[in-house]
Amino acid sequence: MAKNESHITDDGHEIECEEEFSLLATHKCKGKKVKKRKRKDIYSGAPKSKKEFGNRGGDVEMGMAMVETGVVGQDVTVYKQAGCVCACEFTESDGKVVLASGSDVLSLWDISLRSSDLSKNADVSEDTHDFGQHPVTCLQWNSNGTQLAVACRDGIVRVYSLSEGKLMLLGQLGERGTPIVALKWNLRSTKLATGSVSGDFVIWNAKFSDDKKKEEPFLRIVGDGASVLDVDWRSNFHVASCGVGKIIRVWELGKETPVREIEGHKDVVNAIQWDPSHSLLASCSDDKTVKISTFNQGKCVHTLIGHSAPVYDLHWSPTGPGSKNPLNAAVLASGGGDGCVFLWDVDNGTSLLKLAVHRGPVTAVKFSPDGKKLVSGSFDTTVNLWTVSDGSLEKSYHCGQSVESLNWSESNVVVAGLRENLAVISLKSSS
Repeated sequence: MAKNESHITDDGHEIECEEEFSLLATHKCKGKKVKKRKRKDIYSGAPKSKKEFGNRGGDVEMGMAMVETGVVGQDVTVYKQAGCVCACEFTESDGKVVLASGSDVLSLWDISLRSSDLSKNADVSEDTHDFGQHPVTCLQWNSNGTQLAVACRDGIVRVYSLSEGKLMLLGQLGERGTPIVALKWNLRSTKLATGSVSGDFVIWNAKFSDDKKKEEPFLRIVGDGASVLDVDWRSNFHVASCGVGKIIRVWELGKETPVREIEGHKDVVNAIQWDPSHSLLASCSDDKTVKISTFNQGKCVHTLIGHSAPVYDLHWSPTGPGSKNPLNAAVLASGGGDGCVFLWDVDNGTSLLKLAVHRGPVTAVKFSPDGKKLVSGSFDTTVNLWTVSDGSLEKSYHCGQSVESLNWSESNVVVAGLRENLAVISLKSSS
């Protein structure tokens, strides 16, 4: 937890905030420099930032898409959605860039770069799913982009197939219960791992047939109340989980106890990710550190120190061993509550660059598909585009609201999930 951090509120005022930033509580600004206006709280209770959600309920219904576009800055087009866009994921289908975004509704977007006017080529399909009082908490396409798994606050995972630009419900996993805040496919798209606020960690069979629309858990570990905030597959057989419990656990299919328990963090572990070679696991924590652990040794080999506040997100560059760019060195990026982005040399466990431009907590970082660029999103309402080689700031995109999630497609489109909207960013002028 961190206090007394300077950041920009959604109404554009700078405040030396006296309240805590955490992934486990809704942040409310408090400080002398801010006007007497409460920041609109979309959520109530439970985890914050990308893991935050509200107390709502309802069933899935088909609904008409409601879209209003407006350019809030050069090369930024905002699409209005109901609620916070906590997740946005790309896939390629029939030559189109298809984006799924989750808020109170699940929307499927066709994002094309056929002309220079991006806003004319981003449309919502007719297949918009309204979850009513159970907003989306996380979603992910499978490895070949044919199926989409969507987790909601009601504790149910719904799996859809994508065909001719439409989403068809294949089936669902689980019963109504505590909200799921972490979800990942394995590489073969046969299993799904989920983590919940109650601490339940579940591996699901994800093969549906016409006569079987519901699957039972392959493995369920009942939690002790310590929320599981992230999961990530090392292979088709090993998956890691982390969260409030501070310990990172690696699970193997067919075993009911973890095969690795990696200790070292002294506070909540917010995110984990395996590197492209699937041998190194990066983790970031409220203890202000980033750690690198190895699967073979089952322990931390580097503690990366530099952040002065909780670290909320990290991302491996698509470079180094096991990647599409094996001749380029592996780099890890992290972003935290201090408003800083760090680039790390994972071989030596040292900092390569400190990028200190944001004036609010950094909630998301994402490398470009070639690893040469990096985007970072912040509560200060901006998305910054960086050059990885020298850390230079190419451009700052103003989105008008705090940034909750980021993604970068193979077709060079950046999308930011905002507090209430979705921002599509054109990089044409920066390429």
